[in-house]
Amino acid sequence: MFEILFMGKVHFQVGKLSFDLIIFEDVYSPLEDTILIAKHIPENLNGKKVLEIGVGCGILSIIAAIRGGDVTGVDISEDALKNTKLNAEKYNVDIKLIESDLFSNIKGKFDLIIFNPPYVPSDKNDKYLSKGIRYAVSGGLYGTDIIERFLASFKKHLNKNGKVLLIISSHNNIKQKMEKQGWRKIDSANFFFEKIYLMEYIYNSAK
Repeated sequence: MFEILFMGKVHFQVGKLSFDLIIFEDVYSPLEDTILIAKHIPENLNGKKVLEIGVGCGILSIIAAIRGGDVTGVDISEDALKNTKLNAEKYNVDIKLIESDLFSNIKGKFDLIIFNPPYVPSDKNDKYLSKGIRYAVSGGLYGTDIIERFLASFKKHLNKNGKVLLIISSHNNIKQKMEKQGWRKIDSANFFFEKIYLMEYIYNSAK
């Protein structure tokens, strides 16, 4: 048995899909970056293998599963995996859940990889964050530590013509580097303190 405190429910809507999600106390709650990705999850994922890294409460994996995807969700946080399991059961979808630091426990290739990484530059206030929230948001000095690790290894887990959806921030100073590597910006959102970008990569093994 285990006991986890609840933060409560969060309403989340994308298109015609509407959810009332339970969010655990130490798990990242869906925000504007989550919505940015959700808007671009393909409507038809029948027969497609989908991997979400950093599932959090599970909403993006749930949407992918509802749209027909064979979904695997991973997180470094055990609480996040438990939270995703609870929400997936509520919406009657199957998601294979694995505790993993990025691809460390992942085998095989996927047609779609989704990642809303920790992209916020770390600072002295990080010590006041809970462990789970720190995992979810703090990306090192420039906010790119986890993103760089992901970029170094994601291709080996993509099928030909497979796609990646990845969030970055204007604070990361990595957008131009990614664009030179074949990534493109497909959406963005503006805030008074930063701009976030949804980046897409489509893998052609002939590249």
